Amino acid sequence: MSSRIQQYWKDLRSLEATLPEFVWLVATAAGAPPVVTQAAAAIAAKWLHAKTHRVATDEEVAQLRADDAAAVKQAKQERMRRSGAAVVVVDEAPSEPARSEPSPRRRR
Repeated sequence: MSSRIQQYWKDLRSLEATLPEFVWLVATAAGAPPVVTQAAAAIAAKWLHAKTHRVATDEEVAQLRADDAAAVKQAKQERMRRSGAAVVVVDEAPSEPARSEPSPRRRR
């Protein structure tokens, strides 16, 4: 019994040693949508060893960051809307068409 426990902890320590300080993981629960989370190496080693999570791909992490940025932007807009602030988009195009000839000058 104790040899299996010792082997378990030896496996965890060796796995943890190969991981960076923080690891992006994806839960692998059957039937559930993938959830990306970040965990410390010690926690990540336990989850990876138990096969409840896998290491997230760069694309999954990038998508999470994009989703978070969009959520922050939407929350900011909602706070501004509730406070009565308005966001006005200013068109950068000139209001008058450019003239091809110089304007006439008045004589003195």
